[in-house]
Amino acid sequence: NVQRNENHPDITSLLEAVRKASNANILMYCAASNTKATTKSNDPYFPGGFNEVTAIGAADWDQIRKPYVGGDADYLFPGDYVLNGPDGKPTKEGGNSAATALAAGMAALILFCIKKSGEEIRTPARTGMGKVFGDLLRVSGETVNFVDIKNLVSQNSDKSWPSHKAVVDRAQSLIAGSTESKTRKTR
Repeated sequence: NVQRNENHPDITSLLEAVRKASNANILMYCAASNTKATTKSNDPYFPGGFNEVTAIGAADWDQIRKPYVGGDADYLFPGDYVLNGPDGKPTKEGGNSAATALAAGMAALILFCIKKSGEEIRTPARTGMGKVFGDLLRVSGETVNFVDIKNLVSQNSDKSWPSHKAVVDRAQSLIAGSTESKTRKTR
């Protein structure tokens, strides 16, 4: 994400490319902005500020929003222990970028399982995936947009991996053509 005036030539060019991709039914995710005490501008962050892009922020494993996550995050995903360090062991470092990779990977898994099942996706990808993520939201204290990935990948409390059919069952909003979404983006 870059913070610029929305009328900046780079931003208008980026918006044109984003809209072209959106019209081609391509899902787009970006890391939410990081808040900094030194940031004095009120300019929005892009591409997260575009309606066609879903901004992803980081939460810890207790589903608490990380303190640096900007207010532009549409969804929160785990951002700790997502990446491996140089020693090959999970590291707590990660943040919004790692959470974004997890969100994009989850979306890819969902789309793969739908295609593997022979089902047809009848909803625009962003709308349908927003509904799937919205169906997995878990409200925890002040965190209202945490996507509880365990609800997608666990058939029951034993954390076993589901068949592709179980994932497809969770993703019916992409198949059925539902247009409602629980995303909170209002831009």
